[in-house]
Amino acid sequence: MNEINYNGTTIRVETITPQLAEIYLGKNTHNRNIRKPVVAKYANDMKNGFWNFDGAPIRFADDGTLLDGQHRLHAIIKSNIALDLLVVRGLKKETQATMDIGSVRQAGHFLQINGVKNASCIACFIRGYIGLQNGSSIFYADSKIDGSKVINARGASVKNRTVSTMEIIDKYYTNPSLYNEIATFSRSLCKKSHSLIQAGAIGSIICYLHINKKYDILYLNAFFSEILGISNTTNSTCRLLYDRLMKLKTCKNFNMEGVEILASIAKVFNCYVEGKELKHLKISENDYDVDFKMFENKISM
Repeated sequence: MNEINYNGTTIRVETITPQLAEIYLGKNTHNRNIRKPVVAKYANDMKNGFWNFDGAPIRFADDGTLLDGQHRLHAIIKSNIALDLLVVRGLKKETQATMDIGSVRQAGHFLQINGVKNASCIACFIRGYIGLQNGSSIFYADSKIDGSKVINARGASVKNRTVSTMEIIDKYYTNPSLYNEIATFSRSLCKKSHSLIQAGAIGSIICYLHINKKYDILYLNAFFSEILGISNTTNSTCRLLYDRLMKLKTCKNFNMEGVEILASIAKVFNCYVEGKELKHLKISENDYDVDFKMFENKISM
């Protein structure tokens, strides 16, 4: 490859094999601790063809010390895939202080730049949906200034890795019209319920139940309308969940962990599908392992 020399700093593209990555990591003596979920995320992208050449360099100091790129090098080893990367050598060691301090471009930013409406909401619920597919809890109750809680979606680790930007973008473009439709329903439900559950968390479950469990989106919209108090419900189980969500939102001393929120929604949904009504909504240890029921011809698709 042709090499550019700028005042003693050299720049060139190199094909970095797992073997070469091992050698380069031997110079990794002045860096932050490795974050294993980041390495796993990068390796997953590399193995699935999501990793594109973007000009982000592997950087070395003038004494040969690796300054930037340790996670990518570890991912190359983990994925056992060779990649073409830009390599910069001859930098002053103190330049490491200015690396990786800018604002990270998230999946929502990318979708927005490409003209996708409701981009942040879509990126959020696709991240949560991928988490649900892999058995991860996607909810957390975030405390507000007034002490109340708001239920949001978090892209939990997926088999010890985080969900990558390119994974979310690739998922969106498999069926943009579907994800746009889910965003419309999720945002509407969130607004009508005065943000009892954030749109990203609602969308995550709608995605999972529609794509993986084969439920119609209108049916799911009706279910959420009942548990969010948007429509008057005569279903006692839906009412029990609504009361708990309201208590979480308005009572400073009441709390529910993310896994309990998800388990509660799953338990109530399964009762809703089967036409069962509960007198009390209690989550036992066994309920944490219960999945949403598969569609069984109870509604037309």
